Amino acid sequence: MASAVAGQASLALSLALASTTVAWAGERGDWFKSLRMPGTNASCCDEGDCHRTEADWRAGRWWVVVNDEWREVPQSKILTQPFSIDGSAYVCSGSPAWTVGGGPDPTAPIYCFVPPNWPS
Repeated sequence: MASAVAGQASLALSLALASTTVAWAGERGDWFKSLRMPGTNASCCDEGDCHRTEADWRAGRWWVVVNDEWREVPQSKILTQPFSIDGSAYVCSGSPAWTVGGGPDPTAPIYCFVPPNWPS
């Protein structure tokens, strides 16, 4: 009898955790889709283009890791609202593109950057 009760409690806990994970994934997706490029109403991206990143404040500028490389974030791409959904830094970037001349440009564009919620 005790093992049946323990099994039911374990199942209930598993179901509660699974529903929390699904809700969190939905919240994140909605949050990413709500991000807008500064100065426009254009979407920064969605979950496929945005990801958590390392960030560093250097000499009054934000730097982030994009495709395993530290890059300076253009001031025009920094979002001041909304704040990070979980306190972490996020960058929304595209794939490396082709230049007008036809050659590849290995630098992925940065569409938006959400700074981490660091204490002031």
